[in-house]
Amino acid sequence: MDVSPFTRMLKAYLPQLNALLFLTFAGLALRLWLARFDLLFSETGAVVGAGYTAVHITLPVLTILSGVGFVIGVGFLVNEKFERIEVITYGIAAFVAIAFIGMVAGVVVQTLIVEPDELNLEEEYLNYNIGFTLAAYDLDTADEALFPVAYNLTAADIRENSATIKNIRLWDWRPLKTTYEQLQLFRTYYDFNDIDVDRYHFDGTYKEVLVSAREMNIRGLQPQAQTWVNTHLIYTHGYGAVMNPVDEVTDDGLPVFYLKDIPPVSPYFTLDEPRIYYGEETGNYVVTDTTTDEFDYPAETRTPTIYMTVPAVLVWIIW
Repeated sequence: MDVSPFTRMLKAYLPQLNALLFLTFAGLALRLWLARFDLLFSETGAVVGAGYTAVHITLPVLTILSGVGFVIGVGFLVNEKFERIEVITYGIAAFVAIAFIGMVAGVVVQTLIVEPDELNLEEEYLNYNIGFTLAAYDLDTADEALFPVAYNLTAADIRENSATIKNIRLWDWRPLKTTYEQLQLFRTYYDFNDIDVDRYHFDGTYKEVLVSAREMNIRGLQPQAQTWVNTHLIYTHGYGAVMNPVDEVTDDGLPVFYLKDIPPVSPYFTLDEPRIYYGEETGNYVVTDTTTDEFDYPAETRTPTIYMTVPAVLVWIIW
């Protein structure tokens, strides 16, 4: 019987091919075994973590695939003695078939069984998520107690708790972020990712404030300016931050800034290092300490004349 040149070549290199396939499937089996632990970060369920589908479908499939992959790898190694080419074909086909069936089963179970009855089927795993979250924050040993509400607040109580009263937050971070962007961005390549609540001492008073860092937003550069040199050597960092107390509003309905502008100015402290290389929006690598001068801030930065913003008006009316 005539044998094709391709078949003769396969038989000639069959020992090397078997050894290579053994290493490939043995490594794949190990990877699949370790992938079982990635289910702790699964997002297929109601919360992050192993849910009903992950435990009942994905976990068994990964375990079976890991075992099958290792057995197939050993089969390739043993095949050096028998030199049967079809073993390779059958082994790979079996592995692919099991993987495909497992993937389809996971989608079907999640869509047709879990989602229509999610509350009941995911309840056990929701309890696990809540329990271990409490344990992670050392809250599982906290004692719960009822706090009776008494409507007997007096002016004296307010005076005695003035520090708390003065830190009642009036500013909502959502309209405040818009106000920050209108008053303190100055250029399109800066951005405020969000507004954070923090507390600092000002003249001996422990004050609650809202603060946001002015980060570099490379996407805000003009398209023709988004060159490699600009995005990695020149526009390397944001600059400064903005801060205002939670309970103060100007006559125009704007924040009373404790920290603002570029370069940063404050009546209370000095920002020694205003450059921001690592921030909440950092997703672009940069190279520093090169012969290329890094960009700090534009030469002219002054607060625009905006006397009243719509979000500020709303907050002022509420206040």
